Amino acid sequence: MSNSIENLVHHTTLVITKYENEEFQRAGDPYEVIVHEGNAFAPRGTRMLWKLFSGQASGNEFYSGTNSYIFVGDSPAAVAGTGQPYDLQGANKAGAAVDAGFPTQVSYGSQSVAFNQIAYQATFGAGVASFLWAEMGLVNGSTIAMPGLLTDLPASGTLFNRAIAPDTAKGWGIKVAGVVWLATLLISVS
Repeated sequence: MSNSIENLVHHTTLVITKYENEEFQRAGDPYEVIVHEGNAFAPRGTRMLWKLFSGQASGNEFYSGTNSYIFVGDSPAAVAGTGQPYDLQGANKAGAAVDAGFPTQVSYGSQSVAFNQIAYQATFGAGVASFLWAEMGLVNGSTIAMPGLLTDLPASGTLFNRAIAPDTAKGWGIKVAGVVWLATLLISVS
């Protein structure tokens, strides 16, 4: 008899595609593409994951195309103490609904996405989230819920994960008015 240990590995790739304006976006001509590897589950995100796996989730709790948002904030600070937060930490934060057709397990741009991977993408238009981008996460609602206890799990607005920029001074850049940025989260397990 063989004793083997199975390890589940979670991996997230964040891609920020920056366009000078909507015209450049339509033409597929970005001025910069940033790829960031890694993030951490938020505590309530992990609880929501188990709720989804066990069939206890319903309605707005799913991270579906009609209910998912990508949020960005301006704090690259790691969280001290008990781990990841249930909200982004920045003073400035904004969310955008995922684009039509997302989430998907089929393709991302010209790359093939494996079946163990899901992609979420949101467009932050010319007047949205014009501040330093230093943290990002996936949320199952248009706002991030702020329950009092870690054991409280809101019906929607649960931050699933949080990625922080490696450069605490520069983040992933400052989005200025007029530009369009696409945020893509590629989440995989193996």
